[in-house]
Amino acid sequence: MSRFVVLSSVALWLVVGCAGPEVADDAAAADHDARVADAGREAGADAAAGSDAARDAGEGADAGSDAGGGAGEDAGEDAGGDAGEDAGGDAGGDAGGGAGEDAGSDAGRDAGSDAGSDAGSDGGRDGGSDAGSDAGPPPIPWTRSTLTAPTGRHGAVMAYDSVRHVVVLFGGNTSITTYGSDTWEYDGSAWSPITTAHTPPGRWDSVMAFDAARHVMVLFGGNDTITSFASDTWEYDGLDWSPITTAHTPRGRNAAAMAYDAQRMRTVLFGGRTGITSYASDTWEYDGLDWSPITTTTTPRGRHDAGMAYDASRRLVVLFGGNDSVTTYGSDTYAYDGADWAPLTSTATPRGRYAPAMTYDAARGVVVLFGGNTSLTSFGSDTWLLDASGWRLVPTSPTPGGRYDAVFAYDARRGVSVLYGGNSSITGFDSTVWEL
Repeated sequence: MSRFVVLSSVALWLVVGCAGPEVADDAAAADHDARVADAGREAGADAAAGSDAARDAGEGADAGSDAGGGAGEDAGEDAGGDAGEDAGGDAGGDAGGGAGEDAGSDAGRDAGSDAGSDAGSDGGRDGGSDAGSDAGPPPIPWTRSTLTAPTGRHGAVMAYDSVRHVVVLFGGNTSITTYGSDTWEYDGSAWSPITTAHTPPGRWDSVMAFDAARHVMVLFGGNDTITSFASDTWEYDGLDWSPITTAHTPRGRNAAAMAYDAQRMRTVLFGGRTGITSYASDTWEYDGLDWSPITTTTTPRGRHDAGMAYDASRRLVVLFGGNDSVTTYGSDTYAYDGADWAPLTSTATPRGRYAPAMTYDAARGVVVLFGGNTSLTSFGSDTWLLDASGWRLVPTSPTPGGRYDAVFAYDARRGVSVLYGGNSSITGFDSTVWEL
């Protein structure tokens, strides 16, 4: 069962070239023709206008700098430099050829570009850089759904049907001793209860994944009482549930981790609890015909309630955390490539926990982890993202309340990750729905 911005820094560099005022003197000495002299005077007047425009633009750039930074820099340079250059350069060129053009263009460029660039560039760069540094990365918003959802529960299973474009929810605990066998579908507009001719027996802490190649949900195991660990396999095609008989099957368990490897078209299962204090460390794959035990050189330690998701961008099944005793909460990350497990290291890592919500966000290209139980009475509300560079904690506003044993699935059609239910306290069964 699955349990889980990029800060970009923008630096603007401006290079402004300026000509010397002595060009105007050379042009005046060479100007023997009265018509050219008159034109030069007109060029000077136009250049002065360009300079005034540039100063105005520079003041505008200061205002832009105070407002935000980078925009002020561009506005100051473009308005000042271009206005001055056009006013002086065009008038001088029309009037007196190369000499007049030099006089007008250089004067206008000196006045406009220097004023606008100095004001806009320095102020904009300082203001924008300081503001960006102080603000930090913008928070990612969670959105709480106002739609009527299924009865609050924990230990349910949920996965996204990419063919019918619905999230499918099954079972879970709706009270300490009530084990659900209800099926629901969510299309982003409404939650709908589904009636089927057959259904798996009520249970909690089973695992489920969508087999995209065969267009069916695959469900395995779970608890149908406190001490009974199921080992049955069921498939749901959107019309009915069907029990599946296989030659081989994993030992009965609850709170395992499972995800569908789309590249190899295999459903991958790891670990879980096979007894009250027995924690499995075996890996199994299901191809739609049979379950096969997988022998690997490296294997994560036995655990239950780990988070698992398939990272489609890197073609890896990712495992995080879990519980291997009453008080031991894992913070390790492993990746499975179909041949072996390998530990993944990261500069930052989520605090150790079990029963986090975890899924893969295809739009962002990251694995998303939310919440989980970080101690017997502490319920996380933090959001983490994992990609090739490692884990990173991201600010969120608003954010769901702390919880563990919630379910999480990515709705590819709408481009959102859907979070439902979980324990908000030891006996509190949540029914809220959030989307990220």
